[in-house]
Amino acid sequence: MDGVLVINLGTPDAPRAGPVRRYLREFLGDPRVLDLHPIARKLLLEGVILPLRPRKSAAAYRKVWTADGSPLLVHGRALVDRLRATLGDGVRVELGMRYGSPSIASALQRLVAARVVQAFATSTAYPSGLGMIRAAAGGGRIPAQALASMSVAASVSAALGPTIGG
Repeated sequence: MDGVLVINLGTPDAPRAGPVRRYLREFLGDPRVLDLHPIARKLLLEGVILPLRPRKSAAAYRKVWTADGSPLLVHGRALVDRLRATLGDGVRVELGMRYGSPSIASALQRLVAARVVQAFATSTAYPSGLGMIRAAAGGGRIPAQALASMSVAASVSAALGPTIGG
């Protein structure tokens, strides 16, 4: 059996201040997202962002939240369902979020339990990927051609990953 792990950035568990605060702490606490000295990042996060932003962000989330949950999670699950239907019973498809839940770790655990994990591949389809690439480029400006190539590569890896990885 083959497997596909669909990865997205993440979403809070609910459109309320507490879950949004937990999500923001995990997301913005990542040094690849807030590229600051660790002490500056902690002071900004704990002293400014987390005391003020969760309530405002929760109100914004409530405007787009559906009865089924966060739009990102709802559409992610719909994508997984379509992939399962398209790829058939021989391919296990799981959804994992980099921040929040379902986590990438829990999705990988399901793939490992189904004995489908043989290899891993990834693309730069989320913000911290770009930060890693910028760091590899010595902190300089990334040429437009490189960004275009990464975009095509991310699309190709998503479209061809199950075929190549099988």
